[in-house]
Amino acid sequence: MDSALNIGLFGPPGSGKGTQAASLIDQFGFVPLAPGDLLRKEIREKTPLGQAAEAVMAAGQLVSDGIVNEMVGGTMAAVLERGGRILLDGFPRTLAQLEFLEDFLGRRASRLHGVFSLDIPNERLIERLTGRRICETCAALYHVQSLPPRQEGICDACGGRLVQRKDDNRESIQERLAAYERQTEPVLRALEGEGKLIRIPADRPREAIYGEIAERVQALLETPAPNRRS
Repeated sequence: MDSALNIGLFGPPGSGKGTQAASLIDQFGFVPLAPGDLLRKEIREKTPLGQAAEAVMAAGQLVSDGIVNEMVGGTMAAVLERGGRILLDGFPRTLAQLEFLEDFLGRRASRLHGVFSLDIPNERLIERLTGRRICETCAALYHVQSLPPRQEGICDACGGRLVQRKDDNRESIQERLAAYERQTEPVLRALEGEGKLIRIPADRPREAIYGEIAERVQALLETPAPNRRS
């Protein structure tokens, strides 16, 4: 069995990607690499990369693939050096990032073992997100149908007021889902062509979703590395 493992996890807004990622980290000891989190850390610590990214964002532009790749690559190198397992959360988002990733891993005698995509119909995602409520005080999450509070509009935990996020309306959600599809579909198609994409039906209980993902991850761990004698 090979203990090294590099996987990716994709999912549109409302798919439960964060919950599944947390479970994978707890069970398998993955080190999570999410470009957004890394970017915020670089900016907070005022590193050269963070300052460059902050200047780009202040100008109203998107952070380039080059900056994102350098940021992710630095963290990946450190994890690989100590033999850790990598969970790429929402990366790569472009074909250029995918090319960088595969080249980066290949030059370190490693590879991308598989990428999981949480698939769920858009209407179900809209239903999930429009019904979501958040506590103004403690940020606890509820849902008007699947996870309602004991008292309507009041947080069970702290008694704070429950509100709907401004962008949790149908029009905003449709725009976010369309943007996700435009951005990720070329990458997912490329991964599918390489035999690395694992589509997971996500319109079911989170425990069932995670059960299938965990089984697939275990199977990847038990698959002999290419060109290696078993």
